Amino acid sequence: MAVHVTFSYYCFSRKYSAEKHPAGEPIIDSTSQRPRTFCPIRYRLPKQLPVLILGLIHRSAK
Repeated sequence: MAVHVTFSYYCFSRKYSAEKHPAGEPIIDSTSQRPRTFCPIRYRLPKQLPVLILGLIHRSAK
């Protein structure tokens, strides 16, 4: 089985709120109606996907 995974900036960003984020924090896609800011946790988690996906096809995972 072939699996194709694509990522968008939602994989490494979170909703931006001027009240919750410090002044000067970079805004991703500031022209959007839904601006976002970098999230180190969301950035780190997708890096685990290759191992997780390979674990799904292992016989013991069934």
